[in-house]
Order: sequence, then C-alpha cells, then structure tokens
Amino acid sequence: MYRIHYDTCATFKKYIDACLRDFGSRFNGNKQTLVIVNFQLFSKSESCAV
Repeated sequence: MYRIHYDTCATFKKYIDACLRDFGSRFNGNKQTLVIVNFQLFSKSESCAV
C-alpha cells in the first residue's frame, strides 16, 4: 500500500479491506516478533516501598 496512488475511494477501500482480512495469516510471523513473552512475576507477599 505504500507509495501507491488509488484513483478512487472505492479502490482504496478494497485494498484496506483485503489488508485487514489477510492480516491474521499473511503477517503472522511479523506479529510474533512484536510479542515479548518474558514476564516477571511477583508473589503477593512482596511489597513495594513508596
């Protein structure tokens, strides 16, 4: 979609709809790299002094 001129709003909408429809499968690998699964867990007994 970058650097593409769309002659009509309908054409632009068609490409936006296709992008959103295919986002789940087409960009799945890219989405996985955005997710960091390194969480730090704290027990309830730990407190934070303010």
